[in-house]
Amino acid sequence: MIRVNIPAAVTLKEFKYNAEAEIVNPLADTLATVTFQGADVDWFIKAEDIVLNNKDGHTTENLQNHK
Repeated sequence: MIRVNIPAAVTLKEFKYNAEAEIVNPLADTLATVTFQGADVDWFIKAEDIVLNNKDGHTTENLQNHK
């Protein structure tokens, strides 16, 4: 499982179970923790938002970064 972090300022969205969604401007990163047997690595993704895909495969919102 990979955790996806979305800013708290983004409004709550409720999607149906197994609905296809797209992550807006994702940034994948890792966090390593030293253990006695080596290291544990946790993967996570930071994103600006998450949007539901339409049936034709396009997202319902504009994904272009206007910054």
